[in-house]
Amino acid sequence: MLQYLTSASLGRVFITLSCVLMFSRVGALLPIYNIDGSVFNMKNRGLEPDTKDYNVIFNTGSITYYATTWATSNELSSLKGKYPNSSEYNTQLIQLAVQKHIQKVNDYIDSSDPQSTKINPESIVNISGLFASYPCTITQKTLEFITSQAYLKYVQIDGMVEYQMETVNATSDDYASMFDRAEYKDVGVSLFTKRKRSNTQLSFQRNPHWGLDRIVNTDRPSILYPYGQGYYYPSSAGEGVVVYVLDSGIKISHAEFEGRASYGKNYVNDNTSTPEPDDDLNGHGTAVASLIGGKNLGVAKKVKLISYKVTRKDSTGMLSWFAQAVGDVIAEATNATDGRLGSLISYSVVFGSTNTFLNEAAVAAQQAGVPIINAAGNNNKNACITSPTGSGATIAVGSVDRYDGYAYDTNYGQCVPIYAPGVSVMAASISSDTGTTTVSGTSFAAPIVSGAAALLVANDPSLSPTALKDKLVALSTPNVINGTRASSSRNILYLPESF
Repeated sequence: MLQYLTSASLGRVFITLSCVLMFSRVGALLPIYNIDGSVFNMKNRGLEPDTKDYNVIFNTGSITYYATTWATSNELSSLKGKYPNSSEYNTQLIQLAVQKHIQKVNDYIDSSDPQSTKINPESIVNISGLFASYPCTITQKTLEFITSQAYLKYVQIDGMVEYQMETVNATSDDYASMFDRAEYKDVGVSLFTKRKRSNTQLSFQRNPHWGLDRIVNTDRPSILYPYGQGYYYPSSAGEGVVVYVLDSGIKISHAEFEGRASYGKNYVNDNTSTPEPDDDLNGHGTAVASLIGGKNLGVAKKVKLISYKVTRKDSTGMLSWFAQAVGDVIAEATNATDGRLGSLISYSVVFGSTNTFLNEAAVAAQQAGVPIINAAGNNNKNACITSPTGSGATIAVGSVDRYDGYAYDTNYGQCVPIYAPGVSVMAASISSDTGTTTVSGTSFAAPIVSGAAALLVANDPSLSPTALKDKLVALSTPNVINGTRASSSRNILYLPESF
């Protein structure tokens, strides 16, 4: 009898301890990362201001287990009935668990820390159950309560940072009038007429900007700078593909977009005390979008472009906005019912050091099946130590000039598999609805590859992010870039007549 009572008592003790461990972290608190990616020194906690912005990141494997414990049987049955697919069920189970965690934190704030701001459940970032986080503005007291939870992974200090974005100087030039100048009017037409006629599925553009001309030639063509001889492309022109442009916004009224550009979400407007309109006040995003899908300036002339505004007029943005945008894009793209052939993310904003938070969001996007094409950056350094390029989950693009040389400031390295025209390329400006400007930087090489990726996806919607990267590299012209960069490819984007 005594032995039985001891066993039962031990059992009860064990169960009690298990419950404590489920909700509390034993030993050291979670790691906290500074904005630059370094580990926050816990000794400095007393020096921190009363409240600070953070991103809380979950261990999605652990939180799934806790969700089944926290949720009621009715909640679990409802999820299983509504989401019979196992991956969808897992995503929604994580969503439910994070909501319950937030309620727990908000209850703590109500009872113990009124200085902290209660967390908005609508701010949850859930990338197909692969990555989950939320932003918050809290005191050290609530931070320590949060970091004691065993199902969390780490905390990323949030803040407004200045991204590497090239300045765009708007001009009032009208592309259409320049396009019809007599000295350019018939250059190269005879050269491309035979090629066009050999494939009735190709369309032809006379005298495009030199960047378009370069990507349909394996050898550097004779260029009447800033124009080229011609650009041929599939007549479908990427129709049916949606490209999400995570940038400073898009001037959707610009004639280059022909009504195919629209506003998505505006994180600047939603998350700051000094909101900005959906429109592009910087010019960077409009230039990027025009090189993806402009009717004259773009590679894929029939794609749909959706602006997700993640940077302000002054090129700054919160770290959390990128993860929020990626999460929202994945949710929209994977649940789309508009008959689209595929979705891509074009991201020409670079964070200049390694950041685990940005990298993990990019990895989750890749695993969720939505490719990210991003600028490699312009610091003349190894791009593998920047984000999100360093994640290895994106298609990072470097820049070349019209002489097939590496742009003097392009980032490089084994994380940059492909290069594209990115020096003195013509793009749309925000000066007017027909304005153009000349732009330089990997920010503008990346959208040229994004446009090419859209053409490939329109041709083969089954391409995964990895397969898309492999195909772009396989089609590229190898070993043609002049000069050397450590551990770098010498591949320039190439679009053959058929792919």
